[in-house]
Amino acid sequence: MNETATKDGVRRHKELVSYAQNCEDILLWRAFADVPRGFYIDIGANDPNTDSVTRLFYEAGWHGINVEPVSSWQEVLQKERPRDINLVNLVGSGESTATFYEVIEDTRLSTTDPEIAAGHERDFGYHLRKYDVKCTTLAAICREHATEPIHFLKIDVEGGEFSVLQGMDFVNFRPMILVVEATMPCSAEECHADWEPLVLLHGYRFVLFDGLSRYYVANEHSELERHFTSPANIQDSFITLSALQTREKMHDLERKVANFGKIIADYEYGPIRPFTRLLKSIGKSIRKITDPPRP
Repeated sequence: MNETATKDGVRRHKELVSYAQNCEDILLWRAFADVPRGFYIDIGANDPNTDSVTRLFYEAGWHGINVEPVSSWQEVLQKERPRDINLVNLVGSGESTATFYEVIEDTRLSTTDPEIAAGHERDFGYHLRKYDVKCTTLAAICREHATEPIHFLKIDVEGGEFSVLQGMDFVNFRPMILVVEATMPCSAEECHADWEPLVLLHGYRFVLFDGLSRYYVANEHSELERHFTSPANIQDSFITLSALQTREKMHDLERKVANFGKIIADYEYGPIRPFTRLLKSIGKSIRKITDPPRP
């Protein structure tokens, strides 16, 4: 990809690339582009590369905490995010063991909500793997691992947002920005009515809904609100990961075509030129025979 590697192992792209599902990282980048070594918490991290809100920041030198209960992602997280703290946990309102419904076809849809899981099975034909996972609180995670200011907290847990927020200590740990998924899984139906009062009560101000997630800024960091007047757009001068990958494939194809053309030219003007000229003559004759007559 279009990136450079530095001595500290940090990969830096020559252009701004969004890896997130809905360009959430671009909105956050507006607020934190000048922060060289920030700290994030990602609850429901899943794939550290595709649809990741934090990859852009990790490549810029940040680090943080990734919490993902799907164990198959843990090895990938450990490999791709060695500077991060990667936890295999559920996060909720208390310390316990909870039932987890992993969606085999798309682990991003995995949930602790049995009704949502049943809907995935019934409506989309997805297959579920059901098992118990240790559940802890966000406050406990912060007490153990958050030793510096938290620039942003992202929560995407497919229906369990209220439980995650209930288990957070917003008095002692104050993420500057909250990004919370606010629609029902696989739906445009908004579902923030239950948990938003809790966020507002703890001193956060709603600043933007991007169609998928709601953004909140801590009252003591009101200067950041100006970065959330609109969703990510052309003024942010970025490219999405899918567009970047398409461009890379096109460039690769162009290189192959150019190389193939050179090979053909070498044959045409090399020692076997008379033979290639004969083949071209035969080709023209065949086309005269096979092409339909012009009116």
